Amino acid sequence: MLDDLRGTSLENPPSVVAAAARAVDLRAEFFGGAQVDRDRPVRVTILLCPGTYRVVDLNRVLAGSNQTERLRVRGHHDACDASGRRSDAAHDDRPQDTVRQGAATSPTPEVRLVPTPDGPRFASPGVLPASGPVRFVNATAQGGEMLLQRLRPGVTAERVRQVLEDGRAAGSVFDGPAYGLGGLSAGHQETLGNRSAPGRYVLMSDAPDIKRGVSQATLGAWRIVHLR
Repeated sequence: MLDDLRGTSLENPPSVVAAAARAVDLRAEFFGGAQVDRDRPVRVTILLCPGTYRVVDLNRVLAGSNQTERLRVRGHHDACDASGRRSDAAHDDRPQDTVRQGAATSPTPEVRLVPTPDGPRFASPGVLPASGPVRFVNATAQGGEMLLQRLRPGVTAERVRQVLEDGRAAGSVFDGPAYGLGGLSAGHQETLGNRSAPGRYVLMSDAPDIKRGVSQATLGAWRIVHLR
């Protein structure tokens, strides 16, 4: 599986990437995780049913490492069936600090990665909370991500399209690295505890497409959102 993960590097030819991505989807189930850098912590809520898992640092794997960390999960959760499988429709993974309005808890905003004939696309509110939980649902039949990257002032949607879809140099488009949720298998959902500066951001998935072997963002899996 780690060899297949290395094959998904977008530096490889698209045919190699597509085949490796399909193999990864067959051999492993991914429950998300945080994409971070040393200057930005990210809080992620993940529900794991009892069993044995492997914690993978994708950057190290792509660099050639076979090191993983073994994780044993014990206990019980109502969202786990008798076989230890998880029913995402049954669980609520909102963090403890869900925003409250008066006595009622406000619904957690939901971002969905959905399939289209042209590849995955994001269905999302145009405004998301800069501080608070955001739920990501991968409604496609392949792995996906929910990454956020802040835009510099004045950057247009056309300029973002040129960078993400045409492969032009990013230049002064982005104000900092991408962060968020990565490595979520088809049909799963997780919650990001967002703590970001308000502003305009690109919401995108850089995961490889299993048919075309290129970044899903290259195929149009991105949109501009406002964090407030």
